[in-house]
Amino acid sequence: MIEGEIVAVDTAWEFWLECVLFLVMALTTLGLVIPLFPGFIVLWLIALGYLLVVGWQGWNLAFFVVLTLLAIAGMLVDNVAVGMGAAKGGASWTGILLALLAGVVATLLFPPFGGFVAAPAVLFLVEYYRRRDLNQTWSALKGLAKGWGWAIVARMVIGALMMLIWSAWAWMT
Repeated sequence: MIEGEIVAVDTAWEFWLECVLFLVMALTTLGLVIPLFPGFIVLWLIALGYLLVVGWQGWNLAFFVVLTLLAIAGMLVDNVAVGMGAAKGGASWTGILLALLAGVVATLLFPPFGGFVAAPAVLFLVEYYRRRDLNQTWSALKGLAKGWGWAIVARMVIGALMMLIWSAWAWMT
């Protein structure tokens, strides 16, 4: 009888833990809209914490490995999409790298939106200095904006996929 009560308490505790973790994952996935927000790291840390709670046995490690690979893919696809969008718009790789650096520094100094201002401003300045043509400079900025848009879509899809896989994992344990 006492064992049954302990199991019920453990089950209830795990259920509420999973509910809280799912809510945090959902909010984190919504936060992936903000570039440079370390959402994939947060999602991965949630998965790591869950793995430590449920243990390394069975399928737990396999789920964790899949979530790790998705987190890495999410971080890479973000930078690739933005850079490729700007390059497709005609921006130089020097301009793209300087814009990325400015975005990171400005986000750290003026979170969370400093990068939204600094990256396009630096790209504009570099490309205008390089080309001295406003139309080509605007084309590079439009490419940057399209790359950001695709990066947001990719981050949201990968974040939702991570939530779905984690939910299946939690349901199985």
